[in-house]
Amino acid sequence: MVVASALILAGCEKNEVINQTDDGTTEVKFTVEPWQVTIEPMGTRATVSEAGMTDLWLLAYSADTLAAEMHQTKDDANFGTFGLKLKYGKYKFYAVSSRGLSAVVDTAGRTITWDKVRDTFWAVDSMTVVGGSSANKTISLDRVVGRAVLHLTDLVPDGAQKVVFQPSHWYYGLNYQTGAAVGDSDAEINVDIPASYIGQQGLQVSYMSISAEDDWTTGMAIAMKGAGDAVLGSVTLSDVPMGRNKTVTMTGTLLGGTRSLGVSLNDTWIEGDEITF
Repeated sequence: MVVASALILAGCEKNEVINQTDDGTTEVKFTVEPWQVTIEPMGTRATVSEAGMTDLWLLAYSADTLAAEMHQTKDDANFGTFGLKLKYGKYKFYAVSSRGLSAVVDTAGRTITWDKVRDTFWAVDSMTVVGGSSANKTISLDRVVGRAVLHLTDLVPDGAQKVVFQPSHWYYGLNYQTGAAVGDSDAEINVDIPASYIGQQGLQVSYMSISAEDDWTTGMAIAMKGAGDAVLGSVTLSDVPMGRNKTVTMTGTLLGGTRSLGVSLNDTWIEGDEITF
């Protein structure tokens, strides 16, 4: 088939025109890529494979009706590139790529939720099919998670088994049409302490939440626990600022008793910010 046009799109809410075949459809070949290669520091633009993504979804809507849906995993050949045959008309494309665990797609609610949130990217784009044969299209995604990093200065004692993190708000889902954070939960997140860290200093744990475009705050209760869920030490933080593509680093000791701190965050992920307790 003769290539009638080629499109390269980066960004949101663009409306481009491509051609259509005599049978009323066009083969649109997509390439989807997030902007960053690594979590920190941020790198340059990369494919979803280079950025370590494990899943990719693209949902095409025509007049608010789901017209086509695609899901790829990292084990698929040519992960991040694929083709869709589309009929004449206007389309919006919603793309999501993630390393999150146990994803559930709900096309009725127009959400994707995860049991565990990891680095996740999202974009919305648009196009009009009006006549021709085939086209190429690249959609660039942006990060939609915020990150909290816990850096302990304690020597991890014998008998320590896990770090328990309980936020007052944490978001496990994304509205793939609007980019809004959904699935608010205050459930505990447990991270086992590897045996190799016993007697060592500098244990570091990171947690990610889907984040709205606007900044938000959450309380955080953090504890180190041993056998029988015995609390070895804890800290409570209030009004911890979170935001899309931002990180907050909490540094201090858990074993010196329970205390409460207020915190603030101004810098982006690439610079980071620190909280000492």
